[in-house]
Parts: sequence; structure tokens; C-alpha cells
Amino acid sequence: MDPLFLHRLNIDACIAAAAFFGAFVSTFGKDRFYPRLAAVFYSIGVVGCFSPLAYLNLFGGESWTFGRFPVMDWLVPVLSLCFALIAVVLLWPTIPQKIAVRFGMVLFGVFAPTLIMMRLFPEYLQFHRIFNLDFRWLLYAILWFRIRESYVEPETR
Repeated sequence: MDPLFLHRLNIDACIAAAAFFGAFVSTFGKDRFYPRLAAVFYSIGVVGCFSPLAYLNLFGGESWTFGRFPVMDWLVPVLSLCFALIAVVLLWPTIPQKIAVRFGMVLFGVFAPTLIMMRLFPEYLQFHRIFNLDFRWLLYAILWFRIRESYVEPETR
């Protein structure tokens, strides 16, 4: 892999980590501004995490290949980008809370694990390795729901 591209990936990872941390800290704010700021930070983090990896997998720079499953070479990166974009869109405050949370449950409860299994099964079948489960997607889900739930206005009495 090109060292310059690897350096770019490291910079993107640092930006994404800082954005996720900013999103997490912003969820503790009490003003209406903070959930929106957290959503912006989350969007930067998700797109910063998924887009370089999708580019890497889509254009053949990644070391893992699917051999007997050539459709997976383009399907997994495209679905990863779709996952990231849907998660970002569902954080928009204009989408009603009930609908966004319902679609978020489907996104993080069904789509994300299916996407992970789509990546793991061909790798397991082709190279006969044990599963290397990655539970980072749970952190995306927990932070997403924390941001989305902070949109609810506190009741005034």
C-alpha cells in the first residue's frame, strides 16, 4: 500500500476519533444547540470512518479479497457507505423522533450485523480462519441513539 495513502488513512482516523469524542461530549449539553452539534460531529466521524475504508475496498487497495465471491468486492463497500449515509440522514432534526428511532433500530439491529456477516462469511470460507468479530458498530449505535434521544424537549411544568 502506498505510504502516502496510509498516512492519509491515519489522519482520517484521527479526525474521526476527535469527531466522535466531540459528539459524545456534546450530548451532555442542555441547550438545543448541543444535540445538533453532536449530530454534526457524528456525521463527520461516520463519514470519516467509512468512506476511506470503502474506497480502499472498492478500488482494490485492501488485502482481503473475496475470490469466489466477486460481487462482494463492490457490494460490501457500497453497503457500508449506504449505512453511513443513512445513519447521518436519520440524525437530522427535521425527521420525527419516532420514525428516526424506529429506522435506527432497524439500521443498527439488522442492517449493521448483516453487513458485518457479509464481510466475515466469505473471508471465513475462503481462508478457513476463525471469525474475528468486530463490535465497534455497537459504539456507533450507542452514540447515535444517545444523540437522537437528546432531541426530545424536556417537559416544562
